[in-house]
Amino acid sequence: MTSATSPLLPNEGRRAGGLFLAFVLAVQVPFGVLAAMFDYPDVLRRPAGEVLQAFAAGGDALVLVWYAYAASIGLFAAAAWAFGRQAPGRGAVTVLALASALLQTVALLRWSFAVPLLARQHAAADAALQAAIELQFSLLNGYLGVGLGEHLGQLLMVAWTLAMRAHTPGLARGWRWAGTASASLLATGLLEQLGTTLGRDAAALAPLSTAGFLLWSVWLVALGWRLVSRPSRGLAS
Repeated sequence: MTSATSPLLPNEGRRAGGLFLAFVLAVQVPFGVLAAMFDYPDVLRRPAGEVLQAFAAGGDALVLVWYAYAASIGLFAAAAWAFGRQAPGRGAVTVLALASALLQTVALLRWSFAVPLLARQHAAADAALQAAIELQFSLLNGYLGVGLGEHLGQLLMVAWTLAMRAHTPGLARGWRWAGTASASLLATGLLEQLGTTLGRDAAALAPLSTAGFLLWSVWLVALGWRLVSRPSRGLAS
């Protein structure tokens, strides 16, 4: 088991596949709740004051949903680890996934441990203090959210997805191309954040990120199902 294209052991194949499937399911639930409760991710394109007011209106339930969203990333890390640990040649690919998971988790946890305090202070402050709090929120969201989590974290996820082409020869060609297409859409969608930082209106790129994430989720389901249903052959050619 030293080749990058060596099959996984049956138990490891099932474990990795099951975790990939569990991750896709687990991440969709809090994401959907956030969309309903908080108008996420569109709310992030509103002024900071409006975001903080909407967050405060969500109460403790919204904080817990954000925590569940961050925790769900752990399933992705566990799946990538299970997929790569039986074959030394997959070590570098696994590192990409683990680094992506760590960055995105750290970024998401700001909504459970930093933003609640800012939202409470904002609700009780006068106009001058509110402006200062909104600046703090914008800096926190720009650095941890956009820079660390959405940009670096997702760039590493894109790199992992592209690298997986060399390690999934047993996956149908169409599904392998779906992984590549989803990575391309996600990478292009990241330009929206860079454009916003540069003072450009790049909102037209937002649908690319959404489409990329949906296609990436479908690709991950295909990968997980392949591992679960045919573990004895793994993904070797």
